[in-house]
Amino acid sequence: MLETKTALRYDEALEAALNRIENLLKADYGISSRSIGLLLLQGDPDIENRVREHEDADYEQIQEIVSQARQSYSQPLSYIIALRRQQEVKRLLSTVGRIPGGALPKG
Repeated sequence: MLETKTALRYDEALEAALNRIENLLKADYGISSRSIGLLLLQGDPDIENRVREHEDADYEQIQEIVSQARQSYSQPLSYIIALRRQQEVKRLLSTVGRIPGGALPKG
């Protein structure tokens, strides 16, 4: 089976912040810069420390992007991101094959 990876898309403001953060990240963190950006937006303290250590020149700009993004929402970004992920899980589950009558196939 051919597997393709497609990043989960968030709203326009969050995607813009993520793109700006991704473009500033230079170090190799062992995971995608998009994942690092999402963790920063969610306030992960370990990732914040790692980025502070590795992105000396651009750290202040990254923090400003994170701060602006947080101010754009009335709820914490961790909540906004979790809601979007739940929506995607529900969408994926709705595409799972079902037999007539709505029951899941046995297997």
